[in-house]
Amino acid sequence: MDRLNVFISSRTKELHDERRFVKTAITDLLNDFVYVFNFEEDSVATTDSPEIVYSDKVRKCDIYIGIFREEYSEPTEKEYRIAKRKSNTNFCV
Repeated sequence: MDRLNVFISSRTKELHDERRFVKTAITDLLNDFVYVFNFEEDSVATTDSPEIVYSDKVRKCDIYIGIFREEYSEPTEKEYRIAKRKSNTNFCV
């Protein structure tokens, strides 16, 4: 069985600890079934721009988790819009 791809999105500076907590909780419970991508922790060196990397990851995700509070960044809004356009993405916002 293929693992489900989970993408965690939020404003980087404001919700870093919350994103890390969500990733850890999901991985601890469902490690054999999911791959959780947190951009700041899981990105590898590449010549692609950050926008290309996160856009590609969102397009390929099965589950999109958006964590929002008082503010959100332009990249976070772009990630949300990309995921929203996909008909096969499950949302947790």
